[in-house]
Order: sequence, then structure tokens, then C-alpha cells
Amino acid sequence: MQVLSHVAKKVEANKDYLCELDGAVGDGDHGVSMTIGMRAVVKALRDLPDTTTPQEVFQTAADAYAEGVGATIGPLYEAAFSAAAHA
Repeated sequence: MQVLSHVAKKVEANKDYLCELDGAVGDGDHGVSMTIGMRAVVKALRDLPDTTTPQEVFQTAADAYAEGVGATIGPLYEAAFSAAAHA
């Protein structure tokens, strides 16, 4: 859980840079979408007990990201977190 919280902080700290990169080839909102998704993940992880398995952590992250981000990136990160849960 701590790793995903750390990732969320890094994503938020680099939100503008991620948007800048996305702006070169897209609509420039990738950093915003990722920040929204990772905030949803962190919020969902707060409710998990310390005995939660890595599989449950990643599946919770997948579900939270899917609910938090409706853009194209939402389902992609949901799939990535879900795959990590089943790895």
C-alpha cells in the first residue's frame, strides 16, 4: 500500500509535466487524469486493514481507478492494476 501512496505523490508532483508531454501528442490532460485516479486509489487503500494481501491491494486499486477516471486512461490502468492483482 505504501508503494502506491508513494507513486500517487510522485504523479501529483509531476502532474504539469505529464500534461506537457501529453500535449505534444494529445489533449494535454494526462497528468490531471492520472492524479484523479491515484487520489481515488489512495482514498480506497485507506479503508483496507493491515492484513490485506497484495492481490487485494491491486484489485482495490483497479476498482478505484476505474471508478475515479472515466477517460480512456481509466480502463487501461484498471487493466494494469487488475493484472498485477492476478500476477
